[in-house]
Amino acid sequence: MNEYKKMSYGPLNFYLKPEYIYLPLFIAGSDDVTILVKKGDYIYKGDSIARKRDESKLNIYSSISGIVEDIEERLYHNKKIIKCLKIKNDFKEAYRTKRNENKNLKFTLDDLIEYLKKYSIFENDKIIYKLLNKRYKNIVIDAKDDTYITSSSALIKNHTDEILDLLDNILKITGSEECIILLDEDDNVSKNALDDYIGTYDRIKIMYNYKENNDLKLNVSTIYAIYEAIRYDIPFMQKIITISGNGIKNPCNILIKNGTNAKELIEYIGGYKRFNKKNMFLISGGALKGLSMPTDNFILGLESSGITVLKQTLDLEEKPCIRCGKCINICPKGLNPLLMLHSKNPKKLNIDLCDDCGLCSYICPSRRNLREKIRKAKQNERI
Repeated sequence: MNEYKKMSYGPLNFYLKPEYIYLPLFIAGSDDVTILVKKGDYIYKGDSIARKRDESKLNIYSSISGIVEDIEERLYHNKKIIKCLKIKNDFKEAYRTKRNENKNLKFTLDDLIEYLKKYSIFENDKIIYKLLNKRYKNIVIDAKDDTYITSSSALIKNHTDEILDLLDNILKITGSEECIILLDEDDNVSKNALDDYIGTYDRIKIMYNYKENNDLKLNVSTIYAIYEAIRYDIPFMQKIITISGNGIKNPCNILIKNGTNAKELIEYIGGYKRFNKKNMFLISGGALKGLSMPTDNFILGLESSGITVLKQTLDLEEKPCIRCGKCINICPKGLNPLLMLHSKNPKKLNIDLCDDCGLCSYICPSRRNLREKIRKAKQNERI
């Protein structure tokens, strides 16, 4: 594990008792939702508090029990201002009904689809149950982390057996040939944890690089959310994230509730190192793929991987393109970022193939945030 990732690795921490949470009224890339509760309502943990206004009818679930105090506009981890449901925690963690636990983890394909529908499990803008209407050659699990982020490693280390057991069952009912778990080459933490169990599962393999071909690809955190839905009969309500960087006193991985305030969380783990905050570079996510944030007062959702805080030692001011071609040479998809950004029809230049890796921004000697510019161009094209 490289030096950037070593700093956050250690025992898993927990922040599961915030006084307030701010449930984002945002799901699968959309804020077009119907709110199902009102100010003053008492809600239970796991209650549906809002529903997406389309044929999927995805639900947003409360991660605590307590009283709805207000609806506030808040900065979200994706750098958008969105409406959030402010809920005062009663710390009872009370469910409305008794959970029907599945201790043996036995289920059919129809059962799996029903669990995915019931608990609205999604990944980015992918609605998972809709992906199961076809057969895939292999199932590919992405457990690679961005620079400074080790949340996938922490998840695998703490829940190895559960993840492998679920994947083995999914292989049996979907008819896929193998399951490939993709790791970073220097992620010895995940590899060692998996090596202790994986010999029992002859169709599950560890790989570092893989060329996809008619495969179902999901993130490892999505797999664990599916496990919890089937095993404990609960929705996806909390997640392990990483807080790291050379500006953080106590870098760590920590389990948080959906709707946690980032500022409160950073204070809880010890805050920032002492340095001029004017030189602080605050990132939602990792240093390569993350988004620079104007403040730490933002809300963390289920798609967040973490927070990176760096002492800014370089001149990060954008300068004009010098046409060096480094962004073209480094692009794993063979795209031309500069040409796409100046084209009136970037679709013709395959902008949809961009997988948001951030390498073009990383390599640019002019400090141009090409990744963010391409992301905006894709949104404008409604890809």
